[in-house]
Amino acid sequence: MTAENIEIAEDSETGNLEIMHLKRFWDKCILKRGNKLPPNALQQEWQIDVIMLNALGLGLEPTLQYIYRETSSFEDFENWIVEVTRGPAPPKKLRILMPH
Repeated sequence: MTAENIEIAEDSETGNLEIMHLKRFWDKCILKRGNKLPPNALQQEWQIDVIMLNALGLGLEPTLQYIYRETSSFEDFENWIVEVTRGPAPPKKLRILMPH
């Protein structure tokens, strides 16, 4: 099984919060949670994942715990972000940080 054979959201695909890379990050976690994507797949994106979470004010461990234990949909994940951060960083700020 390789990442090339699996459909994952593009970096530019966003949800209600309009945060680039967030849906891709969530997709990767959900696929790994379901053993549909190898744990070491897409390691080259790890730094982008961490930068995005830091820009949102989210801790890595609580975010992964939420995704792996509780999230049922991407919309739920976005709602959790708003709840935890009391409102995410503006998308423009994140676009500046993302290497695209």
